[in-house]
Amino acid sequence: SQALSEQSSDHGSETSSDEAKEFTVRFLNWDESFLMLKKAVRGSKVVYDGPEPKRKSGAEFSYSFSGWSDEGALSNVQSDLTETAVFSEKANQYDVTFKDGDDTMKKTTVPYGTLLSGIAPEGPASRYEDRYYGTWITWRETFVGWDIDGDGKADDISKTKVTGNIVASACMSKDSQ
Repeated sequence: SQALSEQSSDHGSETSSDEAKEFTVRFLNWDESFLMLKKAVRGSKVVYDGPEPKRKSGAEFSYSFSGWSDEGALSNVQSDLTETAVFSEKANQYDVTFKDGDDTMKKTTVPYGTLLSGIAPEGPASRYEDRYYGTWITWRETFVGWDIDGDGKADDISKTKVTGNIVASACMSKDSQ
């Protein structure tokens, strides 16, 4: 009977110390850099109250903090936890404008990585201009491509991907008739 009583009391003290056990909750950013450490007792709720985790946006994607890797565990702590910041990812959009002189032929917004040749309009139609230089000369301007780097020369856009805002200008060759 005495042995039974000692076992009961030992078991009771184990349960109460286990219930009162303090756990550690580590908060990490997406790259596993340390943000905060919190202590919690079994069954308690832990709230991260530090600065909002950040993830730097790049040319291709923007990121928004959306929560923690195991939100449910934070509302009922039962063990040591490591929570990692979770971010939603959104493809960046860029404006692409195709111009003929001061006239806009097409303006569109596309996601990062869109192939420029896939969205380019047909170039402007050939233009003719008659000028008198002691005799009448007809000049013809013919579309030869799109200038995307601002040097006034047509660029090969067949493999060019959109990685930022672009203004493409029509390049015309001029010859006399």
